Amino acid sequence: MPELIISISLGLVILLVLGFGISTKQSFNKMMIKIELSELELDRILSVQRDVLVEMIKEILIHQEIPESNIQTLTILDKVEHQSSMVDRQIYTLKMTDIMDVIHAYIEKNKAILDHQKVTELHESLLESHEQLKAARRQYNAHVSYYNQKVIVFPSSLIAQWNKFYKRPFFEVDTLKKEE
Repeated sequence: MPELIISISLGLVILLVLGFGISTKQSFNKMMIKIELSELELDRILSVQRDVLVEMIKEILIHQEIPESNIQTLTILDKVEHQSSMVDRQIYTLKMTDIMDVIHAYIEKNKAILDHQKVTELHESLLESHEQLKAARRQYNAHVSYYNQKVIVFPSSLIAQWNKFYKRPFFEVDTLKKEE
């Protein structure tokens, strides 16, 4: 009789451990999907922002004479690829922010450019995409923060190591800017 109780207890413990392992792995898979969807959203917004920047530069060039030094600063960036690393996305974002700063400074000095409806619409689109990027970055970082906690906290860290789930980097443009 005691052997039966021990066998049943051992069986229940094994079932609980297996259940925990399976549910934790599923949880990690769901978190990875959320992170990947957030990355796709970041890429989409960066692509839209790039397209608006390119269009804005073209419109400004049509309506205003821009000094040669500013034209060189307004380099056109390649589109970001989904397979790019988070550091690549951060550097890309910094470059676009620098270009946006040049455009905003130019508009501040030459407010008459905003008399052109297309330029005004593009400027508003640029500001809107910048806000969307900040929101997408916050969402991505929230998903990564939760995921990273699960990767390092016991007992889910055991499942993470066993299934090769590793910490993911945050999308931190501000930190990267300070390093430069």
